[in-house]
Amino acid sequence: RSVQQPFIALYPDQLNFEGLTTASSSLPEDTVESSPDDIPDHLPSYISNVCLRFLSVFDVVIHRLIEISSLQSSLEALMQHLGCLYAAHPQPITYLYTTLHYYHRTLIDNPQIRLILAHSIVKSLRITHQGVNYVTTQFRNYASNLDNSVTTGDGKVWQTNWQYFKELLQPLYNALANKNPESVFDNQSIDWRFHEFSNPSTHYLYCICVEIMALPTNEADMVDGFINLIVLESKQTENDDNANSIHWINAVAQILTALPLSYVAILYQRIVECLKNCTGSQADDSHSNDLLDSLATLTQCTWALGNMGMLSEIPSVVSGHFKSVVNNEHQLIYIIKLIGPLLVRLNSERTRLLFECMSEVYDMIAQVEQLDGISHYVDNIADFLYHVKYMFTGDETKQDVERITHKLTPLMYNRLRFLVGGKPI
Repeated sequence: RSVQQPFIALYPDQLNFEGLTTASSSLPEDTVESSPDDIPDHLPSYISNVCLRFLSVFDVVIHRLIEISSLQSSLEALMQHLGCLYAAHPQPITYLYTTLHYYHRTLIDNPQIRLILAHSIVKSLRITHQGVNYVTTQFRNYASNLDNSVTTGDGKVWQTNWQYFKELLQPLYNALANKNPESVFDNQSIDWRFHEFSNPSTHYLYCICVEIMALPTNEADMVDGFINLIVLESKQTENDDNANSIHWINAVAQILTALPLSYVAILYQRIVECLKNCTGSQADDSHSNDLLDSLATLTQCTWALGNMGMLSEIPSVVSGHFKSVVNNEHQLIYIIKLIGPLLVRLNSERTRLLFECMSEVYDMIAQVEQLDGISHYVDNIADFLYHVKYMFTGDETKQDVERITHKLTPLMYNRLRFLVGGKPI
């Protein structure tokens, strides 16, 4: 309000019925231009001016410039001159998040445009949102120099480390753990009824996603940084309070669900890489187990928070990523533990996806039986399959079981014969 009042005083902008009232009045003092003293302390709900009305047009103009690759260079000059208008935007962070998310593939090879767009809008918010930190200090210092999209002012390439990821996620972690959630607002009183977001957690979540998508780094580096942070925090709290690591995992999972699906695909790739190194002799390695456990917990939490678009890709992820690397029973039991908690949600929301996932599980069982055989986890796998049958699938997957029975060893067949009503061997 304090920013708009001087502008309105210099350039009065009336609605149609107000202009008609002024023009039809016979009193000469009614036609005198308004002064700053005439502006009320509380602007009326219908207040508007040419700048505020131009913002909706400016939003569309930015999108069109992004879509036309030959005009993307014009966006830099446009944001430098008109980016300050976003100080009066009703939802600046939401608009920035939506733009970067929707045009993620279009701008993947143009980090300078992403950085300029984010920096211009965030910088303008310092006028009307003083005391609110939307980005980290490292990002703010880096974005202050826009002469080069790859190097900072001292000529060093943007690099991330463990401290940066902890600083990035710390506000969201504090909000989820209920540890001083409003520390980022410099102890100022924020009326969340009139804020862009309704609570601190949502505010931090979208600001973190905006910073991640605006940085000139690839997706793999960001996801690897999150995974390393979770592993380190889990080791530090395993002898103290495991709830701390749970909040870190929850924070990362919420971020991954809010980012484009390509970030979650990196998480699947890391699971595949770890599974390739998971053999019978390496199954007892503590570091490997810590990483596998962290990846499984993070993936399960991400799936629990994900939308239906993410869940609909899980059967193809199991068949396209995980199935090809499952060659022994240690890898198989890991995949079963990975997708097991998800079956309850699939059963209540998308039963078809549940059937498709279980079909892939049966194929992996037959695949392992032919390649390596199952001996240690026979009872565990049988208990899981019977539980799924009697709780979720019934006879819907009976054909899948019959399809693999001839590929099973006698030991596994005798455990699973009740799924199809077969005779013991």
